[in-house]
Amino acid sequence: MPGDARSVAIGGKDGREGRWATKFAGHFVLSGNRRFFRVVVWAFVFAAMLIAGWLLLSVVVGDDLSRQNDAGIGEYEKLTRRSIELIAQLERQVTAEACSPAFLDGMRKLAFLPDGINSILYAQDGAIACTSNAGKLDRKVEFGAPDLAASETAANLDIWFDRPQGPLGLPGEIGTIVGGNGFLVTMPEISAPEGPFGRSSREIIFRVDDKRWISRSGRKGLYAAAGMVGISGFNWAEWSFYGRDCGELGLYCAASRAPLSEVIASRPFQIGGFLAFACIVAFFVGGLADRGMRSYWSLPQRFVRGLTAERVECVYQPVVQMETGAIVGIEVLSRWRDADGRLVFPDTFLPIVNDRGLSRRLTEIVIGKARKELAQHLPADMELQVAFNISPRDYKYDFLRPLFDGHEPDTARLGYIVEIVETESFDLSSIKLEMMRLRRQGVRTYIDDFGVGFSNIGNLAELPIDGVKLDRGFSMAPQGSLWANMLPRALELVGSAGHRVVVEGVETAERFEMLKKNRHATFVQGYFIARPMPVEALVTFLKSYPASGPAGTEQPVAASALNIVDFGRLKR
Repeated sequence: MPGDARSVAIGGKDGREGRWATKFAGHFVLSGNRRFFRVVVWAFVFAAMLIAGWLLLSVVVGDDLSRQNDAGIGEYEKLTRRSIELIAQLERQVTAEACSPAFLDGMRKLAFLPDGINSILYAQDGAIACTSNAGKLDRKVEFGAPDLAASETAANLDIWFDRPQGPLGLPGEIGTIVGGNGFLVTMPEISAPEGPFGRSSREIIFRVDDKRWISRSGRKGLYAAAGMVGISGFNWAEWSFYGRDCGELGLYCAASRAPLSEVIASRPFQIGGFLAFACIVAFFVGGLADRGMRSYWSLPQRFVRGLTAERVECVYQPVVQMETGAIVGIEVLSRWRDADGRLVFPDTFLPIVNDRGLSRRLTEIVIGKARKELAQHLPADMELQVAFNISPRDYKYDFLRPLFDGHEPDTARLGYIVEIVETESFDLSSIKLEMMRLRRQGVRTYIDDFGVGFSNIGNLAELPIDGVKLDRGFSMAPQGSLWANMLPRALELVGSAGHRVVVEGVETAERFEMLKKNRHATFVQGYFIARPMPVEALVTFLKSYPASGPAGTEQPVAASALNIVDFGRLKR
C-alpha cells in the first residue's frame, strides 16, 4: 500500500548512484549523522585556520629573526665598510715618509674620527712598524700569514681575526686586523644588540664562500643548522624556527633560532586570541556548512534534483472485475529512488510535488515510463485498462492528449483511465469540457477518493464521468465501524447514478466476499488481491492468476479510519 512506510532500503543496484557524492550524502546526511558532519566541518575549518595561523606566525617570526640577524650583521658591516673607506683615505692623505712624525700625525688625525675605529697600523715587510696609538715601534711586530688573504675576500683585503692588541699598545684588547698596501686598521670586538630571542640564539659569521665561513660571534653551529632546515624555516625535530640572512656586502651573514616555546611566551595574548578566533570562525562556518548541506541534501532539494525518469519507478496494482473474477485493469503508482538508494513513497514526496509545482513533470514521467514498460513486457494479446492518478490542476486536454498518443508500439490494446480528486476549485463547466474532449480520444475519467473531502453527489449527475473510485476509508475500516457500515450505502448511492464503482483498499477475504455479493461493486483492488509490484512481477502474477478469482490471504491493517483517510489520498 503506498503510504505505509516512508522509505525502504533497496540493495543490489549496480551502477546506481555509485559516485562518492552519493555515498557522502547517504552517510553524512541521509543517515542522520549531521552532528558528526558538523564536527568534521568544524575540525576541518579549525585545522585550516591553524594552518593559516601557522603560516602567519612563520612569517612574523621570520621577520623577527631577520631583524635580529640584520641588527647583528649591521654592526659588522658598518665597521668593515668604514675600514675599507679608511684604508683608501689613508693611502690618499698620508703620504709622508713611513712612520715619520708627519706620517704618524696623519694616521692619528684619521684614527680619532668618530667612526668606531681608533687603531691604525702600518706594516713594512710583513711586520707592524708603527701604530696610531704607540707610534713607531722599537721592534716590529709580526702577525704571520693572514687568516684570509686578499685574494680570498670580496673586499680584496688581508684579514687577521681576533689578534691580541697588547704588542700594539692596547694591552688586554683583542681585535680583527684588516689591511692592504701597508696600511691596516684594527676593528674592535663587536657587541651586537640582543634580539627578541636572546643573543645565544644567534650566530654571526664571516662568509668566505657558499661552503666556507668563519664564526664571529654567538652560538656556533646555528648557521650550519639553519642551512639544513629548508624553505619552511621550521625544524620539527627541535620545534624551533630558524632564519638566515646575509648583509649587503656579502661578507657577513647571520642565523637565528627561536624555539616555539619562546615564541609562544613572547606573544601569549596574540596566539591565545587567534586560537579563540579560529574556534569561533570554525563554529560559525561549521554552522553555515551544516545549514547549507541540510538545505542541499534536504528531501525537497534532493527530490527536485532527482525527479528524472531514471529515479522515478512505476509499480502496478491489479484491478479485479467482480462479475468475472478476472483482472481487467491495473492502477499505476509511483515511487522515487532517493540518492542513497532508498525507495520513497508518494505520501512523502507528493507534498513536495504540490508545493514546488512539479505535478506535470511527474505526470509526464510516470505516464511515459509506464506505457513504455507495459509495451515491452505485457503479452501481445493481453488487454488491460491502465489507470493514472492526475492532479486536478493538470486535468487539461491539451496537456494530457499528447501523453496518450500512440508513441509506444503495441499499446493500442491498452485503454487509459485518469483518476482525479474533487477539490474546492472544481469548475464544473471547464472540467466537463475537458472530460468530453478526452473521452473522444478514448481516455476515460474516474472520480477518485469519493466520499471524503470535497466529494459532491451533485457532480455525479452533472459530469460525464466513466466511473467512481470509493475512498479506501470505507473498505479498510474495522468491521462494525461507522465507515464499514456506510460502505453498502455508498455503493448503492454511486451505483444508482449509473456509474461503475471501484472499491480500493480491500485487505481481507470477508470484505472481498461482502463486495462480491453487492451488485454495485464493479471492480476491486487491494492487498487481498495483490500489492503494487514492478512490471516484471506483474507479468508473472497475471500468468499465474486463477481464472476463478483471487486467492489472497488476509492482511488486516491496524489503523484508524481517520489515519487511513489522511494518507489514502496521497497514492500516486
